[in-house]
Amino acid sequence: MTSKILTMAMLCLALCQIKAQSFTEKITKAFQFEKKSTNNTVMIYNINGNVTIEGTTGDQIIVEVEKTITAKTTAKLDQGKVDIQLGAIDLSDTMIFYVKGTGAEFTKTSSRKNRNEGWRYRWEDQAHGGGWDKPSFEYTMQFKVKVPMNVHVLGSTINDGDVTISNTRGEVI
Repeated sequence: MTSKILTMAMLCLALCQIKAQSFTEKITKAFQFEKKSTNNTVMIYNINGNVTIEGTTGDQIIVEVEKTITAKTTAKLDQGKVDIQLGAIDLSDTMIFYVKGTGAEFTKTSSRKNRNEGWRYRWEDQAHGGGWDKPSFEYTMQFKVKVPMNVHVLGSTINDGDVTISNTRGEVI
């Protein structure tokens, strides 16, 4: 009986050590359009988490992101902290925000059929023979973005999130 209790205690101790570790960081950055025009656009491409866009009377774009990384080991958690970052692309009249470090490349694409150009995550990793290596950690990015009221906006997320857009007068793309 004593050996069963000892075995159960050791098993519980081992399971407690396997428990996932977590890290949360709040990132806040301010941006402005280099070229102010009626075509100003803000685009947010998230993968895991919510996207909330709110129009304001100011002329700045305020990006607040709550980044949460979870992993089973400290080494994997530390790797997630380094890899997952807020990506930003400034095109003078358009600002694009995305999740950087996911194992996917965020890139501009064009269709030969109609020459429409767009932005997307490219999951194929050419260096690994076309396969994609899933990160050894989990992450979410909760985007809260304040934009000038008259800009055009695009908000998207893929997994476990909603897109909410409020108080804007520009086109929702």
